[in-house]
Amino acid sequence: MTIFLFKRGLSFNSILNLFFGLTFILLLIGCSVFYTKNNYIHDFNSFIKDVKENYANYSESDWIRVDKQYTKYTGELYEKFKPELTTEEMLTIGKLKGTYTALKVKKGANELFDQAKEMINQAKEVLDSTVETINK
Repeated sequence: MTIFLFKRGLSFNSILNLFFGLTFILLLIGCSVFYTKNNYIHDFNSFIKDVKENYANYSESDWIRVDKQYTKYTGELYEKFKPELTTEEMLTIGKLKGTYTALKVKKGANELFDQAKEMINQAKEVLDSTVETINK
């Protein structure tokens, strides 16, 4: 085949570019074809596990990033595989969604608690300063 292409006047670089181009296209097609419902459920589960382990340390930009991933799992990918999902798999996905929501609520509650603690400490400092001023 290569000798045939060289006889047709194609350079080695042209053949190499053609080979890599075709390989790239086949990889793209292969990746999308082989992503199954089981891959989706496994990846979504891994994503939730990762969020569960790290949510307490997430910054605002981290939450924006994971919210986008969550939206992809619960939107585009869910709709793609919904017709193939069994009742049990739908329940599993529902639990994953519930876990994510609970983690977001817990993170928000923890932040609220931390802010309340900070306000109480500030109020205590103001009160201590006022009492100290009065006692002078």
